[in-house]
Amino acid sequence: MALIEPMLVAVAALTLLQPGGGARFALLLARSTLSVTTLLLLGATTPFSEILALLRRLRVPSILTTMAALLHRYVFVLGEEMQRMRRARRSRTFRKSRAGAWHSLSAAAGALFLRTTERSERIYRAMIARGWK
Repeated sequence: MALIEPMLVAVAALTLLQPGGGARFALLLARSTLSVTTLLLLGATTPFSEILALLRRLRVPSILTTMAALLHRYVFVLGEEMQRMRRARRSRTFRKSRAGAWHSLSAAAGALFLRTTERSERIYRAMIARGWK
């Protein structure tokens, strides 16, 4: 919640530029904070498979539930690749410099994109080989 709240305040602050924005600001901030808190609580207490099953029972289009399931899976793939790259960078870097940090960050972002794209393609081909459609 501490990571999301500053964004909520920034978006709600845009209403302060309108006439009568003080009340709108408070209302928008309260509603968005309550919504995010509810989603975080739901995500922390309910397994993702149950959330997907509920969405299917509520007749959410299957393409959306499938995309949510794949997104959930690939977020962890991305995290694993990021951990591997971070470990490799730490083992090769001996001194810290600001310019070097920006260079390695930009190189790592590009490499992470390429590696996760390749890995997701391998996972997709494996899923197709097992009959997933």
